[in-house]
Amino acid sequence: KRMASGSPLSASYLERQFRRKASHIPFDVESWFPLLKPHTFPTEFLPLSPLQAVAITHYYRTRFTSRSELTVGDCEELLRLRDEIDRTIKNSFEKKGVFVRLSNRSPKDGIPLKRSVKAEFEKVLEEMMASGEGKMEKEAKNSSRCAKITEKSIVEVATEDPNAVMVASAKAQARCMCVHSGDEAMNLILTSERVFSDLMLALDCYCGTTTDIKTGERNIKKQNNNNNNNN
Repeated sequence: KRMASGSPLSASYLERQFRRKASHIPFDVESWFPLLKPHTFPTEFLPLSPLQAVAITHYYRTRFTSRSELTVGDCEELLRLRDEIDRTIKNSFEKKGVFVRLSNRSPKDGIPLKRSVKAEFEKVLEEMMASGEGKMEKEAKNSSRCAKITEKSIVEVATEDPNAVMVASAKAQARCMCVHSGDEAMNLILTSERVFSDLMLALDCYCGTTTDIKTGERNIKKQNNNNNNNN
């Protein structure tokens, strides 16, 4: 039965999920990192157990869909995961912070624990105006808005230089994605729909096999080969 919700998984549904997961595997960080390791950022891998994955989905549904699924056991698993992430950050990345991602995707849609994306956006825009980045030099010279950004001035700047607003938005999001503790990392993970969706897919594949997701991929390839031979 399905670990995440308890509902049964049909053979046709599992086949679709296996195919979806198999198509994603080449893009998972575990697949490409060995090739790009010399050219990318220092990286530490932490295993995510099935119980921890279930706990994350239970938390998400309890918080955002009003389904009371979170248990004491789930909370214990989440605390263990938080502590493990926190130790890794403090041992390897404490000064600079880290960018968190799971195999498939990052929780860039998650809610930052200590930062407001809007506040960071306004701060970046102020910095850009003060430095005259892009077309913003005229704005900085002719206006006092470089001292304090307001919603009205953001609209005016967007009219003058819409690209600057896009740049400021990207920089603000990057700052909010940089975490320095297990609490900050978990807040992004637990509030991310991207993470929730990816884990639901992974759990379906895991529960449809006796071992792990990679077995599901091999089952699909084997079935494809059998179909080709029959044809």
